[in-house]
Amino acid sequence: MAPKAAVIAAQAVARAADTSVTFGTRATSIGLLANLLVKAPTRDALLEMTGDMAEAAATAATDAKPMLRTRAALVAHNAAAALANHVASSGLA
Repeated sequence: MAPKAAVIAAQAVARAADTSVTFGTRATSIGLLANLLVKAPTRDALLEMTGDMAEAAATAATDAKPMLRTRAALVAHNAAAALANHVASSGLA
């Protein structure tokens, strides 16, 4: 599951950050990223990509459409929560 999730997430990051892609594709891609960060198996597999996801979310957050900005905020929140969970569970804090 993890290798597939990483490939899918990489494609979603590219589409979410690409302002030339249609709104529907960007909204679906950023929503997918938010959902991938919720489930433990994919969340843990995608920890290394949270920076890329946050950058894609930052790009999407500048869009005029409120739905895209809201989903971008959810990606940033879920990425931060994934990192916090990792730090707490690994005893790094």
